[in-house]
Amino acid sequence: MEQGRKSVRWCVVLSAALFMVAFWPTAPADAQTPTADMATIEGSVLDPDGKAVVNAAVVVRNTLTGDVRATVSDPGGHFVVDLLTVGAYEVEASAPGFAANRRGGVQVSAGKPISLTLMFDRSPGSASTIGPSTYGGSVNFLSRNLGSKPMLRGSASYGSFNTRLLDAEFDSGRFGGSDGRSRPLVDVHQMESDGYQTYNWQRRNAFSAKYQYAASEKTAVTAFASVIDLRSNTPNQKGSTRAQVEQFGDNFLLTDDPVSPLYFGYNLTCSTATRLPASARRRPGRTCRRPVMC
Repeated sequence: MEQGRKSVRWCVVLSAALFMVAFWPTAPADAQTPTADMATIEGSVLDPDGKAVVNAAVVVRNTLTGDVRATVSDPGGHFVVDLLTVGAYEVEASAPGFAANRRGGVQVSAGKPISLTLMFDRSPGSASTIGPSTYGGSVNFLSRNLGSKPMLRGSASYGSFNTRLLDAEFDSGRFGGSDGRSRPLVDVHQMESDGYQTYNWQRRNAFSAKYQYAASEKTAVTAFASVIDLRSNTPNQKGSTRAQVEQFGDNFLLTDDPVSPLYFGYNLTCSTATRLPASARRRPGRTCRRPVMC
């Protein structure tokens, strides 16, 4: 009887040992084990203002073998890609709202981590988070299509905060011989406003003229000229502080005190936009404008 119990006990122990061998977790066959001949690339991803970009995608590619490793930046904007073979790499960071930042020719060596700072450039997006302007690009406008009949139009309007608008336009319609190949248009307007905020006035004078000659049924030669003179008070601050609002009211922006940095005379902005192009095109109308500070 005792011998039977020992046999059962040994069977149980042997079964448990076989179970542990069969199910004991092992490292994947393709996992890399850190060795002394491997390298590391680390660094930070920043926006144009030097602030950390969270969850930015960082891709590291070996330029010789084409092997790719990817990660994302942490809440501090940091990233680490380790277990890299020695060689040359290309590192690229990307995030929504920014143009990708690509760094090539990153040479890594064993035991010497490479530290990079990947800062995004300005790109189209929200001006409140990226900046007031973008680098490069073009702006296109559409000018009025000319009519076939003569037209003279004038308008005047008045609104809140002493806002006035005067506008006059003259379109000659087709003229010039029996086929009427020529069509000019002239428009002038003036807008003035005191604005809601103190001393934040604006005055805009504009003139535009357009001439079109029908060279054939499918081709028209168009000449367009425009001048816009804009004068306004633009302060260096984004808005009034709470203390200023409590003291002067919620419409406070500028003052008439010459000793104050918010004196309206120190914040005058003048800009003029002009355009004098001529073009031959099959579809008339598209124009552009370039501002020049004066």
